[in-house]
Amino acid sequence: MAANGRIDWTSLWKKEDWVAVWIGFIIILAILVGLKISTPKFKWTTETEFASFAKEATVLVEKLVKQAGDAGEAALQEQATALKGTLTAGDRKAIGAAANRNRPRLSREP
Repeated sequence: MAANGRIDWTSLWKKEDWVAVWIGFIIILAILVGLKISTPKFKWTTETEFASFAKEATVLVEKLVKQAGDAGEAALQEQATALKGTLTAGDRKAIGAAANRNRPRLSREP
């Protein structure tokens, strides 16, 4: 309350505590009105699904091997060939390891 006995209504939107309350009310109201919030859905990949993914990825990696060879990128061609070999073999752990080896490293150095 103010000194003259009147309520200071400006504090309802000017103070951080009340802003948090208003944001909460807005979120509750949006959900009551019908806003649907979807959460990400994770699932395990079956062997058949993974084999299909590996087959599709093999085609892309073959193109990468060819493009690297045409561009004279021997190191990239070697790494992509190794990745292609693991994709063909179908070993999940080896594919993950090969993909991580081939992932570009980000450097903070200029």
